[in-house]
Amino acid sequence: TSEEFTESDLDSWYEISDKARVPGKSKGVFALQKTQVFQRLVFFALLNPQPDGACFAGVSINRTLQEFGDYSGFTLQARAQGIKRWKMNVKMVEEDGSFGLLDYELKFEMNTESEEFEIVNLPVEDFQAYYYGQLVEDQPPLDLSKVGRMGLQTFGGVFEETRQTGPGSLEVDYIKLY
Repeated sequence: TSEEFTESDLDSWYEISDKARVPGKSKGVFALQKTQVFQRLVFFALLNPQPDGACFAGVSINRTLQEFGDYSGFTLQARAQGIKRWKMNVKMVEEDGSFGLLDYELKFEMNTESEEFEIVNLPVEDFQAYYYGQLVEDQPPLDLSKVGRMGLQTFGGVFEETRQTGPGSLEVDYIKLY
């Protein structure tokens, strides 16, 4: 399957950023960039960290992938400016239909010095379980057939050696499953 971006899809995508918490100051917005030659999702992020470096900005869509359980991963064609480190995150749905407590995430780094679009492969087997940004060991692997939400985020790096702040963008031509 492929997530190619259209005007009607914009209503389905929504922001999930640290402003959902009282001290949060970051912002994520998205727009459809449409020309006579192409159209793509542009995710604009502003990371305003807390003193400890905590911040994140993201966009998500509620999308089930039940029929894609045997696929191996996601592929993005994208280009970044300003912010290098991003991640794809997904949430699995529990048997009662609610979202699970854990996010499954896979971080990737973009070359912000290049104007070329990059192909980013995100194998399902490399996604790890996180709870509020902290790795949770010994969890079952990501099961695409149970995914109910997927999204893109950037983050300050509160639990990382390298921190990032300020504005950036991720231009995404497509997200596909392989």
